[in-house]
Amino acid sequence: MHFSRSLRRLEADHHYRQTVVPIMLVGLLGLWAVWLTFARISIYATSATARLEVTRENQPVDAPVSGRVAVALPPAGRLVHAGDILLEFDAAPERLEQSRLLARVTPSSHQMQALRDEIAAQERAVQEEIGSAAAATAEAGARAREAQSRAEYAAEEATRLASLQRNGLVPELEALRAAKLADQRRSEAETSAFAASRLTSDLQASREDRLARIARLHSEIAAIEGTRSEALAGSDRLGYDISQRVVRAPMTGVLAETATVKPGSVVRAGDRLATIVPEGTLKTVAFFTPSTALGRIRPGQRARVRLEGFPWTQYGATNASVTAVAGEVRDGKVRVELALMPDSSDLPLQHGLPAEVDVQVDELSPLAMVLRTAGQRLRVNAAGPSATPALP
Repeated sequence: MHFSRSLRRLEADHHYRQTVVPIMLVGLLGLWAVWLTFARISIYATSATARLEVTRENQPVDAPVSGRVAVALPPAGRLVHAGDILLEFDAAPERLEQSRLLARVTPSSHQMQALRDEIAAQERAVQEEIGSAAAATAEAGARAREAQSRAEYAAEEATRLASLQRNGLVPELEALRAAKLADQRRSEAETSAFAASRLTSDLQASREDRLARIARLHSEIAAIEGTRSEALAGSDRLGYDISQRVVRAPMTGVLAETATVKPGSVVRAGDRLATIVPEGTLKTVAFFTPSTALGRIRPGQRARVRLEGFPWTQYGATNASVTAVAGEVRDGKVRVELALMPDSSDLPLQHGLPAEVDVQVDELSPLAMVLRTAGQRLRVNAAGPSATPALP
């Protein structure tokens, strides 16, 4: 009895296994088919060549001139503000030459002022001489006319007495005396006329001498002004040279790198002195191969950034979004810029850190991935062993 009961139980278990196991297999196959068809797997394009940068471009600082360093650069990592002095070259020779030129400017100003004062005095003297000459000429002319009148009167008197003497009415001596007086008056009139003419000539010559003196003074002022302008131009040029020997920060930021220069070192024009990283939002710059990026990476796609030296299992990754994709290939790479998401992880983000970037370029079901991979392998086999399969 016990044996028959055990036999029936074994037959029931066998029947159960034949019924349930197929049902479970069919269920598992159904679930696998659903997952294979409707599940989504993200496809990433990866670049191991990436770094963090600020959104604004770095500002290199180069030596504007050649010279010997007087004040060295501050150390890297220091925050500097626009206009801060970064480095100074020795400018002692230029400053001495500028002082020598400026020393010529102040005396020249005094000299020109003295010459202008003399010109003003000469011009006043000319105006005074013009008035005096008019009065003196009028007076000399009056004296000449008066002498001429006396000469004419004496000549008439001598003529009248000569006529009376010929008629025996006056003595001969009186007539002779009148003739001599007439000659004397005529000589006096001629002398007065010559004196008036000479006075006019002397006054004109004196005026011309003063005008010539004024012209010479103007010429001296022009020469001094030329020398003064030349000295000022030389001083301005030296001032510019001195300003070029003081290297200032062109913008506010952090010194990312500085050249190893000490006081006394000689630097040539164009040598890189430092690089300033401006303050701003960080971004990620990655470089992809053209076959990976062109046509597949587009602005708006999601990405994740992992920093080298910070294991992602411990620090995680930072979410990002593609903002720009270069349209041209440079040095065999395509530049892609990504903006970091505000929900960043605990990673110590700072400029210059190397990173790896994964950009989500597509989402496929497992079935589509299997079919795509199979199709690619068939094309590779048909094309020959030299063909290279494309990325999924």
